Amino acid sequence: MSLLLVLIADRFRQNIHFPLDKGNAGNLDFMKSYYADHVVYTYRKVNPLQPDMGNFSRSDFSHITPTTRTVNLTSRRKFRATGAYALPGQTFRVTRLDNSNVTVKVFINTLRSRVTHHWDYYGYKRPVFCKALILRLHPMRR
Repeated sequence: MSLLLVLIADRFRQNIHFPLDKGNAGNLDFMKSYYADHVVYTYRKVNPLQPDMGNFSRSDFSHITPTTRTVNLTSRRKFRATGAYALPGQTFRVTRLDNSNVTVKVFINTLRSRVTHHWDYYGYKRPVFCKALILRLHPMRR
């Protein structure tokens, strides 16, 4: 994906105000938001915070002090949540501490597909794609 296309989406994301309606938001505003939702690239050192995340999440976490935590998980079919929260717009690190011969993958957010009804009357209440890339964690690696 071209870096310029990602940066344009980052810029558009700064001016999105939810909820949006395809008929009342203005075609340009609606399409800028729609484009920004489809050009999400989170696997980088700097990810600008989206000021308005609609009913998905708040955007101001200034009252939260980030912490380091160790989580022990038992493998389960589908996925297993850690209970940790990655603060939007902040870089974080995940380190696998075991040597087990199992496949371990990590991703952020589990927003189901088709829960944002962006074509409905004021149905565009949050970003469409909040789930990040799925990354494989190798034993004893970050």
